[in-house]
Amino acid sequence: MKQPFPVQAQQFYEHPELIEQLPLYECDRENPQAVWSTVEAVRPELYALLAVATKDVFGRAVDNIDETPPFGLVGHFGETVTEVKNLSQLRNNLRSTLGYALTSSLQDGDNQVIYNRLDYLREFFASACDEAYYDDNSFLMTAGIQTAAVAATASLEAINVLARQANPTINPTDVLEIARHSQAVVNKMSKSSLNHVGSALVTVRQVRGETAESWISEVDSLGIKQDVAGSQRVDFKEPIRKTQCPFQELGIKIGSIPMQLAVIGCPATVKFDGVSAIDQLWSWSVDIADKANLFDPQRNYAAPADVRILTLS
Repeated sequence: MKQPFPVQAQQFYEHPELIEQLPLYECDRENPQAVWSTVEAVRPELYALLAVATKDVFGRAVDNIDETPPFGLVGHFGETVTEVKNLSQLRNNLRSTLGYALTSSLQDGDNQVIYNRLDYLREFFASACDEAYYDDNSFLMTAGIQTAAVAATASLEAINVLARQANPTINPTDVLEIARHSQAVVNKMSKSSLNHVGSALVTVRQVRGETAESWISEVDSLGIKQDVAGSQRVDFKEPIRKTQCPFQELGIKIGSIPMQLAVIGCPATVKFDGVSAIDQLWSWSVDIADKANLFDPQRNYAAPADVRILTLS
């Protein structure tokens, strides 16, 4: 299959029987050029399967909200979270909640055709690329889930700070409305390099009058934008450049040249039935921030050390 991975993902979602018809692949480490070609050809299939699996994981987390009130969150030991004090805690609770949803998905027999194929591709990529995080499907998916939680809470932090920079007396309800309209920024963060998450947070630190370390050479700043209807949102001031997308370093070389592959997108941003996993996560995160009064200007959103952790995650 040569379609872009979102197209493949839709096909797998609507016709899971197609997954069982996919071919097997060979990995001859004595022929690096052949390995390169095969890896490049297979990656859209991997991303497509991850998109369907991610929808399953995020859907489970959201579907279980009523079972763990008031936020639908669980802690690292599975305990129900009854208070969210700041965005740093929210980030950690989202990670643990999505981690439990991932474990549930991997153990559920309903979607084993997806996870069996992911397991096969994981073994292929592990043998081809020596990637440690391909040790099992949990490791394969955890990095993306962690990044989604970081992107969501980083975006909420930026909205809190930038909204009050634009209007120091803005009330929490108006900040909430800006957050509701700012879904695009978390999608862009998820699709792009972590440097862009870092650059947004470096900008936040500068807005707060703090010294920002030079983690990146260029700062893509965020700002408040307003549409013709008067609705405000936080978004990147400039388009994210594809040249800044990250590269995945492979554990093989052609001659003395290390193999690198550009990231081709984010599986969590693929829409199924009009909604993506990131869409679900963002709506949920904004609802939690609202319930926990995290848009209240008197709340301590995140300490500078938390901002640093977010940037380097």
